[in-house]
Amino acid sequence: MAEKGKKATKALARALELNDPAPKAPEEDKLDKHGRAERAMAAWPPTARDLRAWMDVLGISNKDVAKALRLSDGRVVRFWTAKSDPRRIPYPSWYTLKHKFRTGRLIDDD
Repeated sequence: MAEKGKKATKALARALELNDPAPKAPEEDKLDKHGRAERAMAAWPPTARDLRAWMDVLGISNKDVAKALRLSDGRVVRFWTAKSDPRRIPYPSWYTLKHKFRTGRLIDDD
């Protein structure tokens, strides 16, 4: 039990040093894909896994996200959803995605 507490403390310290979100509780990690998708759009920054779940639920690809954000290609999106060492999605990009796909499909304001 004490070792489990030490691991949690180390993970939290590492998260604070790296400016990452705090580790999730084990019960939060048991969400299904739809729960993850809802959580991805509820608060910033979404985890890479939650962002990927949101994209999967809506059926959108890296290329679709890149097009909505007016990026040259989907490579940047792959960095945000990488399984190992993902980059944090910038707040303006997350905000734009949240509002452009609020109905489950792309809302093009142009």
